[in-house]
This record gives sequence, C-alpha cells and structure tokens, in this order.
Amino acid sequence: MNRIPAPSATVNSTPDFDFISGHYAESKKRVTYFTTVMTFAEAANSLRLVSELPGSTSLDWAVEELYQREIDWRRVRRGIVPYLKQTDSPQFFNSITVALLPQSEGRLIAFNDHQWSAPTLTNPTQFSDGCIKTFGPITCGYWGDWTDPSDIKARLGKIKWNLDQIAAVAIDGQHRLAAIKELLKQRRSLNSAVPVILVVSHPLLGSDDGASAAASLLLTRRLFIDLNKHSVKVSRARQILLDDRNPVSLCTRSLVCDRLTTGDDSLNDCRIPLTLVDWHSEQAKFDTGPYLTTILGLDWVVEQCIDVDPNLDPMAHDEIGDALEGLCYSIGLELDTTKERLEQAKRSQAPFEFTSDESDSELNRITECFRASWAPAIVYLLSNLEPYQGLRELRRAKATLQPDFSGWWAAKSRKDSDKPGAAGDALLSIEDELRQQGLKGRTPEDFKESNTEFENWKSDRDLAFAVTFQRALFLAFLAFQRSRLIVRSQPVGGEVFTAAGSTEAGATDPASSLGSQRLDYAKFFVEALKQIAAKMRPFYDSGYTFGSNPARLFWGGSMYSEESRTIDFTAAAAKRGSDLLLSIVLLSFVRHNDAEMNKASFKKVRTAIEEASGAGAASGVYSKLCQVVNRMAKDGLAYRTAKTRADPSTSEDELENTAREEAFKWLEIIWR
Repeated sequence: MNRIPAPSATVNSTPDFDFISGHYAESKKRVTYFTTVMTFAEAANSLRLVSELPGSTSLDWAVEELYQREIDWRRVRRGIVPYLKQTDSPQFFNSITVALLPQSEGRLIAFNDHQWSAPTLTNPTQFSDGCIKTFGPITCGYWGDWTDPSDIKARLGKIKWNLDQIAAVAIDGQHRLAAIKELLKQRRSLNSAVPVILVVSHPLLGSDDGASAAASLLLTRRLFIDLNKHSVKVSRARQILLDDRNPVSLCTRSLVCDRLTTGDDSLNDCRIPLTLVDWHSEQAKFDTGPYLTTILGLDWVVEQCIDVDPNLDPMAHDEIGDALEGLCYSIGLELDTTKERLEQAKRSQAPFEFTSDESDSELNRITECFRASWAPAIVYLLSNLEPYQGLRELRRAKATLQPDFSGWWAAKSRKDSDKPGAAGDALLSIEDELRQQGLKGRTPEDFKESNTEFENWKSDRDLAFAVTFQRALFLAFLAFQRSRLIVRSQPVGGEVFTAAGSTEAGATDPASSLGSQRLDYAKFFVEALKQIAAKMRPFYDSGYTFGSNPARLFWGGSMYSEESRTIDFTAAAAKRGSDLLLSIVLLSFVRHNDAEMNKASFKKVRTAIEEASGAGAASGVYSKLCQVVNRMAKDGLAYRTAKTRADPSTSEDELENTAREEAFKWLEIIWR
C-alpha cells in the first residue's frame, strides 16, 4: 500500500532547495531529476558517501548494494582539496549527481514499503492549494499545480527531505563530495556552492522503478555505470560487480553469493560465499589475507570457460558472431534469435546489445546456462582442492565466515594502502563498534589473531595461493575436461566417476548434462592432485625440492624461477605449470583405468606414449600425454630446464633431444 504522509515540522530535514525539474524519457525507463544548488556546507551535511550509510559495516549488504566506488583518499587530499584551496586561480566543479534512496533502520527499501515522515517546507503558505506534494519522505512545493509530472508547471519549486529516511548517495562526483567534506573540516566558513542533480525514482513522478527496492537499486547502478564510464574509468572489478549488461560480468557474479552472509552453506548451491572472495581490493593477487580467490580471478576463469571478451565492441559484429558460436557450444544454449538480431544490426550498422529487461532475456538465459554447465566444476575446484578446502575449514573454525569480519578486513585493506588518512579513521570506527558489541571472539584483536593463522596457512602452501597457480589449475582442468577421457565407473579415492557423455538423473537439458560431466572431471582432477600431494610433501610449497645429487625443484622452470628463487607470475609460467598439472592428472588416469599399466614400470608407459605419437592419434590418454611432452620440450618447462643447464655450444637439435628427455624425466618422477 502506498502511504502518502502529511508534511511534519518536527522531522530532521534538509533546508529548502530551489529546483528546476526535468526528466529523461526516451527509453522505457523514465528518470526524473531536480537540479539545484547547495553551499559547500549544505552539500557536506545533506549528501552522503556510501561509507556514511548507517550500519554499513555490520549489515549483510547484497552485492548490488556495494555498487559505489571506494574513495581514493590520496586523490582527494593531494589533488582535489589543494585545488579548492587555491586563492590565485578560479575553481569550478561539475555537478554532483545524487540518488535519493528511501531507507529505514539502515536498509534501502521501496518508497511504498514504509510509513514515511515528510518534512514541512519553511514557508508552506506561499504555495497554492494542491501545489505541495510528498514523495515518501520528500516534500516538494511547486509554483504551479500539475497532474502529469511532465507538465511545465512541475518544472519549478522547492524541495527538502527527511535526513533520517533518505540516503542522498552520490552516484557521480563522489570524490568531489569527499573533498568538500574534507575541506569543511579544515575551514568553518566557505563561500562556494556546487550544482547538484537529485535523481528520484518515485511512481508519482512517472518512474516504475521506485515500486521496489530492487528496481530502484538497479536503476541507480545503471546510472552509476553510465555516468562514470565516460569519466574516470571504472575498474574491471567494479564493472564486474555493477554491470548488468555484460555476459562475462553476470556469469562471474553468478559464481558468488549475492550478499555477505554467515557460513559457507551456499557452496551446496554452487556459489562461493562472498566472505571467501576478495571483491573490494581491485587486484588479482590473493597470496595474503583470508580469501580463496578474487573477483578478478573469477572473471579470468569465466573468460577462459566461455571464450568471450568482456570488452567486445558493440559495432564489431563479426567478432560478436564468433563469440556467440563459442558461447553457445560452451554452455549448451541455442541463441538463434540472438544471431538473427545480430545480423539485422550488422545490416543496418547499428550497435548490438543483449536483451536484459525481461525475465527470459538473453542475458538471464546465458547466466542460467552458465551456472548449470560450469558453476558446479568451478566451485568444486575452488572449495575442495586441498589447500583451499583447508583454508575454508580454518575460516569456519575461527568463526570468520561472517559479515562483520569481512567488513573489518575490507576496511583494514583500504587503510593499509592509504595510511594515514580517512580510510584509517573508517577502520578505527569499525573497530570501536566491534569492541562496543563485546561479543566473544569478535573483537579486532581476535580478528587479527585469526588472520595471522590464515597468513601462516598460506605461507606454508604459497604456490596454491599465487595467481599463476590458480590460472594453471584452470588451464589444466579445461584441457582435461575437453579430453573426454573418463570412461569408467569404478571409485577413486571414495568418489565414483561416470562415463564421459553421461548425465545425472534428471539432467536432461544440454547445460545440466555438461555441468554433470564437468563436475565428474573436477572431482577426478582434485583427487589426482590430492593423491600425489600426499606422497610429495610439501607439494604446494613453491620451493619444494626432492631427490638428491642434485636435489631438484619440482616447480622449477614452470611456475617457479630457479634464477630468482621466486614465483613466476607471467602468463607463460601459468601455461607451463598447467602442463605439469595436466600430466599429473593424465598419469593418474592411466593408473586407475589401465589395469595392465597400473603396476608397470615407467619404461612401458613411455613406450605407449611414443607409440601414440607415431600413430598420430588425436585422442586417448597416451596421445594427450604425448602432446604434453611435446609442449614441454618445445617451449615449456623441460626446454627451459634443458637450456639453463646446456653448454652454450649446444646445437638446437641437441637441445631439443635433451629437452624431450627432460620432459620424460618429469613424467617418470610423477609416475613413481
């Protein structure tokens, strides 16, 4: 029920602001706005940064509500504030765009979901009867009466709102607003004013987006993306979390929970808890801290799985067509009508965009099929590989799979990269709030102690928590699942694997069938690495050595540099590492599927591999192993190792033969 409140003189409100109103209505989504002017003091007191929303540190914010960019306080303090302080040069700001979002008890809700208290205008008698209108906790006085918001009489007036029930959040110009707030702390008297555009999504103003909190947030996020992508470039991590019109972004987001929640039960739904994913730091690295992976890391995985460039030019019709073909094959989806629309766009030289508004839109279908076909395997690998499972269990044991820990860690990360500064102040505020709650095990000191244990866990298995390894892991898995080699049903390590091409009971659609098969591959993959890690410890230590005369670095030449004694973070290192991981899984396949070969010496295995090469076979496990050997010897880890140890006078043919022998040495080590 839509409750229309009578204005009240007792609410905590803004001053009256003169406005000129307008709207954008060329699309199906009408956007109404009010253009006004605020003094710096009024802007600082009436408008908010996202971090200033009440209770933002402890609420289980949905990822949709984490839409605003973090403040770059270094840029604010060193760039914008000094600019405003100049006395010899003029200053000017573009307008700040603000969304007036209704809220109650620290939550963003819909305009029709609450009994609102709208403020009284300072001098209401100056308006004629029927010219004062309320939109939830917002009061507007118009200089003319109107029935349609597009009427010219709706263009001029005064506006004010209840500060306790409206979150006036900057969706464009947040750094400008932050600078104004910072400057006001330093100077009590400021003479400047800034233009402000207020966006209001209320049904009485012609917008259907104010009817629900989700729709209002959707509109706000779209405006944020559109406003910011043409100015300071929005980072890829932010685009992933915000963009609802990019298939790669949507598929990536579908792998994680849509909000900060407690525990990791979401893994049963093939979603990684947001508390286990770095969504806030805008980097791919996760070698420190409490996370299993990052948003950027998942984005990379999705790109490899569906082979779609997230930055496709909407006018590159041929490239989009190629991407569509690969996408359909990868996720088991037919998009014939989409291909027809693409051809029409090509003929008319119009930009192409996936449909997104309907419940059965192309983007919704793509996301659903991606989840069915890929999410089970991806989430299984990231939650059940031994080092990742161990960290997840440690996080659970320390009761840190909680929104408050995630909020604290995100604030700590920002503070560590921006000290001293406002980010540090925000961390102190969060820590004070945690101490006041007085919950056992929930103090900042408890969190710091727990994080030390997480750091130690990662340090002992440093390779597994390197970007290079995680990329190598998925490259190897993708190659393995394309091999279609699982053709038996006997158990391995307690798991039972079905034949390639089979489906789960009830998995009748192509996407679910693919998902079932890929999950089988993921389980076999994880079990193979678990078995070898049990015999070669510490397997996930980047500097792991074995043997003697001389001792060998297991990861040397692939993901570990023998020269610098550090992990190699290049894309080439990930490819070399993927071949080493793939060889482990393929040899494990031989062990568990070829009864005759299981007890054989490696010499016999090598013969089978070389014979597969001579026959020119394109399939079969020995053919796949032959391909791995060839890559290792051509430009992979075996070639690098051989070249490092070779005499400068060694010919290229001799080097190639040596590298091939070196590749077989690695396979023999793994086999034994």
